[in-house]
Amino acid sequence: MYGYWLYDNQTIETAPIIFLGSEGDQNKVLANDFKDFLASLAVGYEDLGYKFDRGEIELTEQLIHFRNWLETELGIKPVEDVEVSIEKAMQNHPSLENWLDDWEKGNLKFQKN
Repeated sequence: MYGYWLYDNQTIETAPIIFLGSEGDQNKVLANDFKDFLASLAVGYEDLGYKFDRGEIELTEQLIHFRNWLETELGIKPVEDVEVSIEKAMQNHPSLENWLDDWEKGNLKFQKN
């Protein structure tokens, strides 16, 4: 699941995009903002949240159309390296895991063991 992380004084325009893993693990910051997220999506990987052997990208007609639309309408090109882009985004924002743990403590009646 992808979402905006509206921590502290973040707005929709400035909020990083995060990935929340289905089992409550592998949570991470994926992009510094929505435009960076679109630039990562434009690479063409099926799923940005899970780390896996990405292999070759299939340049389908849909992907080419998406890339052309992003560049023409928004001036966004695909990032060169998704892993480097994700690592930079994670370094630019506080620990998502710590924030999630604090949020759970203050908002959920049950706690993780």
